[in-house]
Amino acid sequence: ENRKRKRKRKWMFYQKKEKKQEVDVAVLLINDTSANIHNTIDNSNPDGLRAPLSGRTPKSKWGFKQKKSYYSNGADQANFSVYVHSQPDFVFNEETTRSHYFYNRQLNNSINVIWGEYSMIQAERLLLSTALDDHSNQRFILLSDSCAPLYDFGYIYKYLISSPRSFVDSFINTKERRYSMNMSSVIPEEKWRKGSQWISVIRSHAELIVNDGIVFSAFEKFCKKAPPFGSQEAQLSQNLRNCIPDEHYIQTLLTMRGLESEMEPRTLTYTVWDVSGSKHGAKSWHPVTFTYENSGPEDLQEIKSINHVNYESESRTDWCKADSKPVPCFLFARKFTKEAAMRWNSRYQ
Repeated sequence: ENRKRKRKRKWMFYQKKEKKQEVDVAVLLINDTSANIHNTIDNSNPDGLRAPLSGRTPKSKWGFKQKKSYYSNGADQANFSVYVHSQPDFVFNEETTRSHYFYNRQLNNSINVIWGEYSMIQAERLLLSTALDDHSNQRFILLSDSCAPLYDFGYIYKYLISSPRSFVDSFINTKERRYSMNMSSVIPEEKWRKGSQWISVIRSHAELIVNDGIVFSAFEKFCKKAPPFGSQEAQLSQNLRNCIPDEHYIQTLLTMRGLESEMEPRTLTYTVWDVSGSKHGAKSWHPVTFTYENSGPEDLQEIKSINHVNYESESRTDWCKADSKPVPCFLFARKFTKEAAMRWNSRYQ
């Protein structure tokens, strides 16, 4: 009976407010409906990925603001949908975007999102909740507005459908001391995990995230930004470090529920991080932005060739697999400027 049911996958795009744009989060859904996958896979793609369920053809619809010819190659628009978490009362239409994939796809119950606050994960939960209303949705992927795909839609779909697991970057990191003992009655310190917020989760994990109230409440109360340096609040507070809920919540929740065996503990979105010192001596990490100059074919091929990830805090190396087969680690990369994304997209015209 499962073979007769439609399956969709969902993608989400996140945008931080400091960019002075209107989008917070968006979601892309993919359906699996009939016949074999179209032969649109890039020649650099690995062999051995399990094909979608027999008798079904994947259909696709992208939410990226790129030219349609790339994303619709071998894809059917019925195979995914886009949901957007934007600033309240903002509407995507012909006047606010040139991409019809975003038209009227924003949530009606969006909230104001503040960096480093629980509103980040609250927005993600709102998106998941809305997407779960459609029972054909089976994969849920968070992406930022500055992400760009490294492969065509057909390959990305086949990569994801071949694995029964979620892709959630998750590891132990005690150096940053973000864990608060105020959480200990709900969240054991040994279950505390860190990772990228750019995740891909299976439906059962999405349901768990949406239905959770206990762990989310602990994050709401105790996982907060540090008060401004030198302020009276800082002098009275024991919290002198940013907690960053979106880098811990889903990873910690799935670990607490004993679901690590159902996860590939890595993200599918490549990010380059740059570290700099603040005026107070603390290190600050920032994602590097790809520009037109450093987003050429050689640069992107280097990303696509990565086949393992090192986790220094756990002294482990993960060789990237999907359905137990070796695969490239990343399907997407960020952060791209508009000009960089256009240069990448021009390869497919």
